[in-house]
Amino acid sequence: MVLLAVLVTLSPSLSWRDVGVRRPRAGWWVPVVGVVGGALGLQALIGPLSTGLTPDLETSLFQSLVPGLDEELFFRGVLLLLLDRALRARRSMWGGQVGWSVVISTLLFGLGHGLAVQSGPELVVEPASIVTTALVGLLLVWLRVRWDSLWPVFLAHNGWNASVVVANALS
Repeated sequence: MVLLAVLVTLSPSLSWRDVGVRRPRAGWWVPVVGVVGGALGLQALIGPLSTGLTPDLETSLFQSLVPGLDEELFFRGVLLLLLDRALRARRSMWGGQVGWSVVISTLLFGLGHGLAVQSGPELVVEPASIVTTALVGLLLVWLRVRWDSLWPVFLAHNGWNASVVVANALS
């Protein structure tokens, strides 16, 4: 996250506003509450999502604050902006302009959560994790495009993660 912050700050072609660090359009809080409520409801219906996270105070605080900051700054901030600039073809959709950058950043988000290198080195592929995380990523990119800001995306992402920890603690 620090490296991305330095990149945005020092780059003459990037600005914090372009990356999405700006005030969201009005009404942004409604879908954020919906995403977090939906995450809790989904887990109440199907059971807690398996994450291997220990539901202690440290994990709860971390999941409520950190992942959305660095992952959203990268995936829905810098990466989405750079891909938008490189791949100009866009359509008006979701209250904003979207293109291949949405597909690529969403796929990379899913792959980033569903691929792991373990000792050996051995590549571990978790297809269910790739698909579910990519679907959540698609929802998060919609928030970014629709409300033209990373703030709702930060809150939704961290709210989703916190709901997983809470659901695991309650199970």
